[in-house]
Amino acid sequence: MDQMVDMSKRVNQIASEDRIPAREKFAFSVGQGSDYYGHTAITERLWLPFYNIGLGLSPALAGMLLVAFRLVEAFASPLVGAWSDNTRSRWGRRRPWIALGAVVSAISFPFLFLPSPAWGQTTIVAYTLVVGGIFFFAYTIWSVPFYALGLELTPNYDERTRLGAWMAFAAKLMSIPASWILLFASGALFISGSTGKPDILAGLWVFSLLAAPIILLLGVLPALLIKERFADLAPPKEEQPSLAASFRASASCRPLWPLTATSVLLIMGFSASRSVGTYVNIYYVFDGDLAAGAAMEGLKSTLTLVLGVVLLPLLTKLSDRCDKRQVIIGLLVFAALGNLLNIVCLTPDRPYLQLVPALAAAGLASSVWMFFPAMKADVADYDELQTGQRREGSLNAFYLWCFKLSLVASAGMD
Repeated sequence: MDQMVDMSKRVNQIASEDRIPAREKFAFSVGQGSDYYGHTAITERLWLPFYNIGLGLSPALAGMLLVAFRLVEAFASPLVGAWSDNTRSRWGRRRPWIALGAVVSAISFPFLFLPSPAWGQTTIVAYTLVVGGIFFFAYTIWSVPFYALGLELTPNYDERTRLGAWMAFAAKLMSIPASWILLFASGALFISGSTGKPDILAGLWVFSLLAAPIILLLGVLPALLIKERFADLAPPKEEQPSLAASFRASASCRPLWPLTATSVLLIMGFSASRSVGTYVNIYYVFDGDLAAGAAMEGLKSTLTLVLGVVLLPLLTKLSDRCDKRQVIIGLLVFAALGNLLNIVCLTPDRPYLQLVPALAAAGLASSVWMFFPAMKADVADYDELQTGQRREGSLNAFYLWCFKLSLVASAGMD
């Protein structure tokens, strides 16, 4: 009881200079919408339907294209992280890169959905490699400084957790409409006059045009509204470490490894299941019915996201009173047990039964991500004690390097 009282006092005694203004919490949290609509939605939900079902590429070839772009992200991340840490400008270290990445990502995004089957397979692949390379590199230029900025907004342990709760709440709310993109693209608005079937290519082209302004607005907003705490801490050019030295320093940061390993294992499971989940519903549960499979995926995602939102206040209170690691372990154990229910719940005879393991697994495990930004910020503090530098960009880039390689592995498993 005394420990809980002490914790409560600690929470209420956050220094005013360490509190993140609500405007900045909002700007940073909704910035994730640029990430989700401009990246996560297409890589986890729309890539295979567009390139395989729409353009007719084999699943293996479509998957290899995505693997190539995951590798671009992985190997560009340390480079962009070093650029961000070492930038010296009147606008700070992170914000110029965030603005540049958002603009180029938004402009190039619709071009990913421009190919037509009439182009032929060779032209489609060559075109996608060029346009996709531009888009995914621009996304890396945006994402690495963006998430590094989040690590340095406050030095306070509990305020970092509150920022994580804001981020989780905003991400889940913005993800709900995104869960229905495939159903929108395969709906009655896009029925082909020649075949009488949904034209998913036309639907996703319209989606890309609608999403591009959202990617731009939400991506640029953090650069416009957030003040950097360590804007002037880039070392002089002659003191800047080489990329290899910066990478080695990040790899030797021991507290970063447990977070990285947990994230890698989680993302391999989530990404592999999400990318093939649509296919399982379309071809196994609903016997080839694209609209029915897309609707089930949308319903499942929406319910799990709603559950995550409902749980946020409870998880925030738990994190104030308990060790974050204990909360995370409990969530993961429950999610793993729930995921095993798919063995008996994923069946064409009772399609809605799959909602039970989805709520138990994804609904809880996705809540884990609200804790990771705060814990990575704590790691950055530890790293500063060891190196004497604020290296959020490089640390987050190393984390993302491992994260992206895990996505490559999950794509290979698919």
